Amino acid sequence: MLARLVRTSTLAISILAISAAGMFALAGCKSHPSATNQSAQSENGSWGTGDQTAGSGLSSSSSSSAGLFGVDCGKHLAYVPLVDSPDPRTCNGRVAVIDLSVDPDTNDARKTTIVLSHPDSPTGSAVDTAHHLVVIVSGSGGTGFVDVVDQTSNTLVSGSPFKMPNVQPGESGQVMFDPANNVAIIGVEEAGDCPNKSGCTGFITFDPVAHKFGPVIAGGYPKNFGFNSVTQQILDISDDDDSGEIGIIDIAGARACSLADSNLGDSSSGASFDIATNVGVIGGEEGAATVINLNGSKVVTGSGSDAGCTIGESGTVPNSVQVKGLPPDTLASAVNSAAHTAFMIAADGAGIALLDLPPAPVEQLAAIEHPAIGNIPNDPAGAEWSNQSDPYLVAMDECHNFGLTVASASSGKTGATFLAQVDLEAFNSDPQMIGTALPAGKCAGVTTTRSCKNNHGVVFYPLPPASETTSCESAVKPARAMPTRRK
Repeated sequence: MLARLVRTSTLAISILAISAAGMFALAGCKSHPSATNQSAQSENGSWGTGDQTAGSGLSSSSSSSAGLFGVDCGKHLAYVPLVDSPDPRTCNGRVAVIDLSVDPDTNDARKTTIVLSHPDSPTGSAVDTAHHLVVIVSGSGGTGFVDVVDQTSNTLVSGSPFKMPNVQPGESGQVMFDPANNVAIIGVEEAGDCPNKSGCTGFITFDPVAHKFGPVIAGGYPKNFGFNSVTQQILDISDDDDSGEIGIIDIAGARACSLADSNLGDSSSGASFDIATNVGVIGGEEGAATVINLNGSKVVTGSGSDAGCTIGESGTVPNSVQVKGLPPDTLASAVNSAAHTAFMIAADGAGIALLDLPPAPVEQLAAIEHPAIGNIPNDPAGAEWSNQSDPYLVAMDECHNFGLTVASASSGKTGATFLAQVDLEAFNSDPQMIGTALPAGKCAGVTTTRSCKNNHGVVFYPLPPASETTSCESAVKPARAMPTRRK
């Protein structure tokens, strides 16, 4: 605990933002600690571009998997997909814009609600701060869509939605923004006639300015993924993974590789990256997470024209550790690459955890000790908290060192749903107090006798009330296409 307290005490000085995008992506601060020297060196081929050994410098445009929905922490704004909660008037999908700078006890933080022009439920959002755009993905009924929003006006740009070519995000499809190449990276599954021999399940890019899609990089269907913009690699968490294996996507090489590690469980379900150290965090279903060191890892390409590739860890194998004793089904996470901490959430429950990651690149990963473990308290409407899952909605506000998680729409009372903000310094300092019940008070925009703040690190921001989906004609959701297996 002492190490955690020492580290968090420096955050007021050292916390700097990473432009990030994804399930709930973060962006907006101007600088960040270094990490341009990360390494995933190649045998028989290259991995990413340039020298990538962790530790020597990270540009302000670098991106981590800091979340699974869009957060512009420089503007104090969150772009929250309202999953399975269509607009009650049009039955179209919608995204809430939340002002995180206000005191929700006295001011309604719901800045506006962006209503899409089609009924598909959005599953992910990402922010392109350079062009002041928000990318929203949706579609599981046979067609995939990208909507682009102008941040300055909170309106859809001309041409939205943009139809994906023969792919769709599916029920848990997510998006992250790559500021190095100014494209969104979207996890997709095959939809319609696929022209590619290798399949159309995996990943596709989208340029939000030119409105153009890139080719599909075939892989397993990514129910969750983490992206490192420095190494240009993706941790691809798929149901297609064998026990003790995950996929790693080489964006620059347009190929899917596999990584075997004995500390990986039978069912990995979430992933995120510390891009400053090239350390990945992978959630599991048995109250355990795997932290894996990819610093110095190598790509090994097999022989033959159809040979696949594998990732070889550096150091002593396995160059990873398990962190046990976490809340059950602690699956999804977001990493603060400045503070080197991972904020994790339990699926369909109130459990949360915070892991201390290595503060600098290491050759060999040591044990991850003394994780902070707690629970989100009941929300201002009195409902028991239940984190949204499939798709997961967790994020990191790296400018202010706040973890963010969204309640499942089905968990709220009287249609009220909330975004919960967790002060990670307070969580580190006293994990037991993070679940303190809300005191009597008021919460702007919600009929309640409770405050929005528990005064021990948790703040609730109301979202637009959940609509009755039964009153809307929802898109037909066909059986998911079988993902392409890695070799």
